[in-house]
Amino acid sequence: FRGRALEAMGRNFEAVDAFTQALSSDRSKAAQAVAYFHMGGLFLKMGNISQAEGAYTISLEFGLSTGLEVRARDALQLIQDRQN
Repeated sequence: FRGRALEAMGRNFEAVDAFTQALSSDRSKAAQAVAYFHMGGLFLKMGNISQAEGAYTISLEFGLSTGLEVRARDALQLIQDRQN
């Protein structure tokens, strides 16, 4: 994903845009799940907690690989802990 490269350069808003574009161009649920997972991380970094929670939730619904699924669930738990 182009978004990963932009994220590595610290260009978070542009990375979110790149992931959003990837969502509209790639119809596979697996690829979309990964894009939503990375968007969740970006939103979390940017302090957009509700959007991070939504992106992680969608990524889990679409089906992530085991490693990413664990990371997404951990991130959601962190978000829930912060809200309590």
